[in-house]
Amino acid sequence: GLLLVGIQGCGKSLIAKAIANAWKFPLLKLDISAIFAESSETPDAVLQRALHVADVMAPAVIWCDEIEKAFAEGADPTTRRLLGHILNWLQERRANSFFVATANDVSELPSELIRKGRFDELFFIYLPDETAREQIYQIHLRKRHRNPDLFDCAKLASLAQNFSGAE
Repeated sequence: GLLLVGIQGCGKSLIAKAIANAWKFPLLKLDISAIFAESSETPDAVLQRALHVADVMAPAVIWCDEIEKAFAEGADPTTRRLLGHILNWLQERRANSFFVATANDVSELPSELIRKGRFDELFFIYLPDETAREQIYQIHLRKRHRNPDLFDCAKLASLAQNFSGAE
């Protein structure tokens, strides 16, 4: 799997969606906050069921967005236990699933999650360069049924230095 770290609004979540789309795999979102929603089941049971569903649906891309918000250092015992379940699943799963986690702040993640072997690769996603910003303008203009050639996208891109793609 992958851990995508970087600035908010630079496309980390979009990358997870693009991987699933390119591989024609279902995209399953592992929403940690939903695991804690009121239920007759314990959070442990809900997570175990979610991971079982992911295994049954394999091959699939499992996406955990903003993982640092769920498993920040100093988390409560239940959250630490859930992290243990996920770490065990990452290491022991037999199903052909691809796990993609995104994080805005890697310093918030517990060291056992980012140690070698948990993720195949860790990528830092930075702000788009001028060429990418120009392409972003063109994409969004087309999405709004506008002709990008009628706009000075190069100038707009230069004016948008230090802006994320979302901004």
